[in-house]
Amino acid sequence: MKKSAFLWQCLALFACGTFAIQSQENEEIMASVWAEKAEDGPIMFKFEPDYLLSIADRKARIRITRAILDSMDISEGKRRRLLKDLYKYGLTNRLLDAIKSDATLTKVAY
Repeated sequence: MKKSAFLWQCLALFACGTFAIQSQENEEIMASVWAEKAEDGPIMFKFEPDYLLSIADRKARIRITRAILDSMDISEGKRRRLLKDLYKYGLTNRLLDAIKSDATLTKVAY
């Protein structure tokens, strides 16, 4: 009984060593596959090629809206809340109402 348990342990150890050798071969194969995929660029650009343009457009809208908010005569606390809305959620109803309520900036169209 003890001899068969020792035999099973030896076979299990041998099998683990075999799997380790095989996994090292797979890493070399995967390294070459990853090198080929790295040349294509991020996968995100495959599904959304205009992602960088949309970020630039969002930054431009934020810059314009921030300039409008800085020119308005409102309290500092309200300005901070509106800027937080702008950066976190985009153009919210509260932000649009504040911009529309300013009589000097009614010519700006959104």
